Amino acid sequence: MDHSLSTSSFKMRYLKLTALLILLIISFDFIAGFLLSKEHKTIDQGEYGVINKMLYTAEEDLIIFGSSRAKFHYDSLLIESQTGMSCYNAGLNGRGFLLSSTLIKQMLKRHKPSVIVLDINFLNKSYKDEQAKISVLRPYYSEHSTVKNILDFKAPLEKIRHLSFSYPFNATIPAMIEKKIDNSGGDKLKGFQKLSGAKLKKPLEEQVESDVLLDQDLLNELYEVSDHCLKAKVKLIVCLSPSLMNYNKYSIKVIKNGLEQEGIHFYDFTSLKFFQSPKLFHDYQHLNSFGAVLYSQKIAQIVKDIRED
Repeated sequence: MDHSLSTSSFKMRYLKLTALLILLIISFDFIAGFLLSKEHKTIDQGEYGVINKMLYTAEEDLIIFGSSRAKFHYDSLLIESQTGMSCYNAGLNGRGFLLSSTLIKQMLKRHKPSVIVLDINFLNKSYKDEQAKISVLRPYYSEHSTVKNILDFKAPLEKIRHLSFSYPFNATIPAMIEKKIDNSGGDKLKGFQKLSGAKLKKPLEEQVESDVLLDQDLLNELYEVSDHCLKAKVKLIVCLSPSLMNYNKYSIKVIKNGLEQEGIHFYDFTSLKFFQSPKLFHDYQHLNSFGAVLYSQKIAQIVKDIRED
């Protein structure tokens, strides 16, 4: 027997088997990605539920964006009842300003609410800090250009990773399982979450003003979001909601002057004595449920005043 023919035949079979295996992997990946994508869009709770709503179904007149301070400080139902506007709290606990700004820019391509309230909490953070919190947007990479751009900027390898159809949904599987198990009846508080009581057991210690400089890239991102809202004719209200932490007053002044030059409403509640009582707080950065009621009443009045302008 000719060994060269035998070797050639073996190589050919090896190549065919390799090609078949690759084809099976690609097919499995495509089918898994298709099914996971379809299932992911049904998630209506947790952070993926909030993001799905913002990108696919939100129709409210007033939408609140931000991180944990937004989620715990703005009582959607109270604001809704006092303004007469449908309201949803899209605050995402543990996520940052960059995620909120991306959601706003992408949502405005589909839905333009009358008012957006943006609660900012990035004065002591860097752009890199905020970038670390946007991986949750991977399931939306191939469908939404704003998401694609920000993820590509964060990590150039995202383009290669997203050649896999199933890759974007790896982290969402627990949320899909939770949706199948949890039949609690949906989001009754419209995104708002209450924090009961207070963890502050000791008197507040004297705090010095933060010396962290304002990140220029984050400031530019804020101006970009405000520009998107202006072009969409959506009234934007930017807030620093109550906190017992001290922030750099010069940074706040820079934000205030920059936004007001563009005609954007800015409110700093961190300097108001009314919202400095520890009794209103769950911890140093978050209002408890009682504090949230008082603050939400204030926000509702601001929204009503702005609508009448």
